[in-house]
Amino acid sequence: MLLNEAMDSRSGRPSQQSYKIAAGALLAALCWLLLLGAGFLPTGRLFVLMIASFVISIAIRETGAGGAALVYLLSSILALITPGLVTAVQFALFFGILPLLIKWLRNHLSPAMARLIFHLLMTGLLLGLVFFFGPGIFALQATPFSWLITALILALLLQLFLFVYLYALGQFERFYEERIAPLRRRGR
Repeated sequence: MLLNEAMDSRSGRPSQQSYKIAAGALLAALCWLLLLGAGFLPTGRLFVLMIASFVISIAIRETGAGGAALVYLLSSILALITPGLVTAVQFALFFGILPLLIKWLRNHLSPAMARLIFHLLMTGLLLGLVFFFGPGIFALQATPFSWLITALILALLLQLFLFVYLYALGQFERFYEERIAPLRRRGR
């Protein structure tokens, strides 16, 4: 390994480890910039948070699962500093963890089982948030329904969102593999 690193340094190319560190730092900075945008934009917050989660999926591909977890943690911590607690919690508990959870489930389970477990886990998280904090956590304080009916409606809306999210993530991953990854490989 040392010989390979020495050969890489003589040829002017970065070693694989230094590439992963640099890529992780750049992806964490990009993710944090997107989180800043999500925190300060008056509309489109969920869309920008979704794009920030796509950065985590790039980190999985470029730095591995461990590096992506570090990008996720660093971005979440930086989001606590600014733009603030609300955006940091939305990213840390939902959008940022989604690509990591999807990758782990895809590696350990069949596709159908992974999708089922994914939907069950995210629904459980949503119902737990509603149970502990009430429907007011989703700005639904003035609802004429009971909290259970509100939670069920939110769970159905979550399922719809997860289907759209998984489709968009799949399209983004396909785009990255077909268009961006070949450009990166050509640069090596």
